[in-house]
Amino acid sequence: MEYPKALYLGDTEHHNVTFVKDYSEEEAQRGNGYVDFYDLLEPEPVNAISNGDGLSSNQNLETANDRIAQLEEELADFKGTHIAFINDVPAMKSRILELQGDTYVGQSSELPDYSSMTSDQIRAVLDGKGIKWLARDSKDTLLSYLTKTKE
Repeated sequence: MEYPKALYLGDTEHHNVTFVKDYSEEEAQRGNGYVDFYDLLEPEPVNAISNGDGLSSNQNLETANDRIAQLEEELADFKGTHIAFINDVPAMKSRILELQGDTYVGQSSELPDYSSMTSDQIRAVLDGKGIKWLARDSKDTLLSYLTKTKE
């Protein structure tokens, strides 16, 4: 045998490992129940309803049914909130702009009035958005770059 050697106690999913450096240590650990990894047993299946607190199967079933009813009620609440949201077009537009990085939570979702800005200010906005522009572009052309990103 080659040493050091690893020995395991438990099952293939949950186990402790110890390292032995000679035959006498190996025999002592094997006496404590340690085995080679390939000799570990598969874990025993766990009852999905059991919560490990010693309740009878009827009590476990009642507990599970209560939890299912609670989760179904929460799901119904979430569905109602979702339906209300998808029927609120301004809220959806605001969320879309927020996700695109054009606005933040609590910030107005209305677009700034770019037409009142100077060409230099518009160029700065374009730079901030990573939009390329040419030095000879007119204000109208610069504005068109901004409106193309909103469509």
